[in-house]
Amino acid sequence: MVEADPVLNSGNNLIRVSNYKEAMEALIELEFLDFISYDNNNLKSLYIYSARTKTILIEPTDYDLFKQILDGIILRCTTAISVIDKIIPTQNEFSVSIKLPPVNTLSELSEITKDISNALEQTLLHPKIAGRVELQNFDSGSNWFEVLLGNKEALVFLGGLVWSALELHKKMIENSTLKQRLESLKIKNNTLKTLEETLSKLTDSLEQELSEQCQNNALKILKENNISTTDNEYNMKVAHSIKMIAQLIFKGAEFHQPSIAKSNSKQIFPNFKDLNLLKSPAMQLEQNLPDQES
Repeated sequence: MVEADPVLNSGNNLIRVSNYKEAMEALIELEFLDFISYDNNNLKSLYIYSARTKTILIEPTDYDLFKQILDGIILRCTTAISVIDKIIPTQNEFSVSIKLPPVNTLSELSEITKDISNALEQTLLHPKIAGRVELQNFDSGSNWFEVLLGNKEALVFLGGLVWSALELHKKMIENSTLKQRLESLKIKNNTLKTLEETLSKLTDSLEQELSEQCQNNALKILKENNISTTDNEYNMKVAHSIKMIAQLIFKGAEFHQPSIAKSNSKQIFPNFKDLNLLKSPAMQLEQNLPDQES
């Protein structure tokens, strides 16, 4: 906090100012804000802006101008914070931030939001979880959803779905890469009918493998959350949600736990900033192999 005291026994009625350097450093950090640039430029014309000593002596008129400019900047910043608080809802600890994958058409956007809604509603509204699925905020500039889930049980359950979907996503990458390679072989050897048959059988086999993995992961999540696995219809809904979330991740979607979560709390959702986490083990191994000479 800036302190100012009149200097006694001074014929010039000077003001001693101390603890001002922290205020100047803070203003330098805020220089990028256009709405205080005018005040900031006026402040730069004063000696106190560039002073380096712990305390300085300045004329009362200069101090009054300094205080007037500083009070104006504080008022503008306080007003801006108040407006932002009113525009952006307070994040709830039982919410999830969802980043949409890139979309080019309204139909794509509609399909993706429908998949997100279905994946969450058909699992989190189960009586044992008693969650909610409510849109709390949507940032159209960055395509981020903030979805309120209602309670910790729903947040943890969705975290399990996302982790399972991430495992499936890695497998989908491996399958997609393998199919692309076989497709390229088919183009190079278009007379080989057996290759087409092999590709068709492989596709069916890979789809069956993904389906079984979804079902196994669904049963695992239900057991971890102490939910009965005897309801086959709900079991299928959980498996279907895992697959839909995996497909969304494959397209570029991200799921993040609320930023207000305690720093020492358990990581409920995967860290989507860790790119290696999104790669399959086979893909990572392939990238680490030396290039083969053709």
